Amino acid sequence: MWKKEKDPYFSFQEFLDFHISTAHSDSNMSANGVKRVYEAKKEELPTGNRVSLNELSSVGNMSEEQRLKQIFEKRRTSWMFAKKLDENKLSLVLKSALGITSESWYGPHKVLKKAYASAGGEYSINIYMYLQNFSDPRLNGKVMRYLPEEESFYQVKEIELGAINKICSTSKYTNNQFEQANCIFFFTTSFKSLFSKYGKLAYRLSFLEAGHICQNLQIVSSLLDVSSVPLGGFYDEDVRSMLALEQEYCLYALAMG
Repeated sequence: MWKKEKDPYFSFQEFLDFHISTAHSDSNMSANGVKRVYEAKKEELPTGNRVSLNELSSVGNMSEEQRLKQIFEKRRTSWMFAKKLDENKLSLVLKSALGITSESWYGPHKVLKKAYASAGGEYSINIYMYLQNFSDPRLNGKVMRYLPEEESFYQVKEIELGAINKICSTSKYTNNQFEQANCIFFFTTSFKSLFSKYGKLAYRLSFLEAGHICQNLQIVSSLLDVSSVPLGGFYDEDVRSMLALEQEYCLYALAMG
């Protein structure tokens, strides 16, 4: 059944109010004081027959299986940053994990496909980066916005070195910090382009797209022997201020180096 135009499903203000109510800050949670709201009951699984993956593996090509296994065995979350992401690797990461992979034409319209899935091909997530520890002085201490269509990025603002450690409780209050990292990615959206098409479903779809992007980056960084850490518990308003966001909200982040 089609939704009516005045249905609350299409109330953008209600949509934004909910998102703002989920914001994380230094005052509402601590990395050292997280407690379960309730104890989840352990799922009781049926005891019927199982199909073992080992039984199926002989069907495929073992060399292909080993190659795929090796790729995903290397995917790890690690705070052991060591300034391993130089300018050449940064370019490779951006082009391969986030870049344009194909283009086609639908009548007069040029359609670009990127390396990750996006609802309706909207590609509604914007990608910002904080860069440091590069030999090129144009990059250090800068917040940049990446433009996949142009394979370029531009400076949004400059911030003090070390300020990045204040964006989440882990880096602010523990020894896991960003001094040895090279790049912290931030995935943002205004929600508007997806909301106009999907209504409140846009909320779920936006986070899914950010997750697809983050997974691409983790796989590529692991293959390049570069540490990476996905960040979900950042302080929303601190990140918005650091990125100079006005009508955008950060959904996810990832540190690399």
